[in-house]
Amino acid sequence: RGDGRLRDEDGLRLMFAGPIDGAAGELVLVVGIAGTLAGIDGAERAANVTLIDQRTGRFYAAGGPGRCWTTVLAADPLADGGYRLTGTLYCAGSLPALRDAGSVTLGDIRYAGRLAVE
Repeated sequence: RGDGRLRDEDGLRLMFAGPIDGAAGELVLVVGIAGTLAGIDGAERAANVTLIDQRTGRFYAAGGPGRCWTTVLAADPLADGGYRLTGTLYCAGSLPALRDAGSVTLGDIRYAGRLAVE
C-alpha cells in the first residue's frame, strides 16, 4: 500500500508498506521528495529515503538528500483533491543501518501511491 502527504516544510513524503514474505511485521519505505508539486511531472528531484524492517526493528537511511533521487512520471489529480503519484526511485550506493554496521542496497524502484493534499 502507498500513501503520502505534503510535509510541513517544503517537500512531499510518500510511505509504502507491505508484508515480508508472510512473516510478522512489514517492510516500510519512506521517501521524502524535495520541492513542491509545481512542475513535478517528469522532474528529477533529490529524495531522502528510509527503510524500516518492522520484523527486526532495523532502520536504514540515506542520511539526507544527495544519495537518492526520484523522477515523478505523473501526478494525476484524484476526486478527493489529492494526487496519484507514479515514478521511479534510485540510490547511488547502499543505505547504512542506523544502529549497527549493516547496510542495504536498493535496486531501481517503480512506485505508485496516493498523496493527500490538505
